Amino acid sequence: VCWSTIPNPTIVNSKTTQGSGNTSFTSNITGLIPNTTYYVRAYATNNEGTAYGDELSFTTSIDNFCDAINYCQTPFVQGGEASWGVTTLDTYNGSASVKSGTISHNQSSWFETTITGPADISFWYKVSSESCCDKFQFLINGVSNLSIGGTVNWTNHIISVAEGTHTLRWLYSKDGSVNTGSDCAWIDLIQITPIVTSLPSL
Repeated sequence: VCWSTIPNPTIVNSKTTQGSGNTSFTSNITGLIPNTTYYVRAYATNNEGTAYGDELSFTTSIDNFCDAINYCQTPFVQGGEASWGVTTLDTYNGSASVKSGTISHNQSSWFETTITGPADISFWYKVSSESCCDKFQFLINGVSNLSIGGTVNWTNHIISVAEGTHTLRWLYSKDGSVNTGSDCAWIDLIQITPIVTSLPSL
């Protein structure tokens, strides 16, 4: 088969070569980009040239956590009673986001990564929870920088960190009673940009 991200792929694009003869073949396509539409056609080549079968199309899913939040430069660790998961049902940028895991009272769901500063940090969050007591928090080195409960649509949070190593944690946690709304938080489009400090001129 041959495939491409534009219609009517040919053997000039990506292709597999399965063998020869008048029989059936099975091809495996690898190395595809998440959340991308591909077009694929079977082909056969002989001394007269190349003929193509009917075109099919499909869209790859987003299974990778870091792809969903658009940030894969540093590894993420998950913790709490339930892991955050990839969702395409509610997103800021239109492709995918991550959603906190399903938890009960006095439980939490979090993920974190460690970066080196100085850096600018930006991400989008959404919350649907009990306003007083079930909170989404963003913590830097264990200190809460943002704490939000209630019904909050997609909102951008931006902060800078100084030089050094910083652990960033996105946390959703519940108190001992009451379930309200979707009872979760969503995160999308994390951007962590190093701050380049200029050298003094001589």
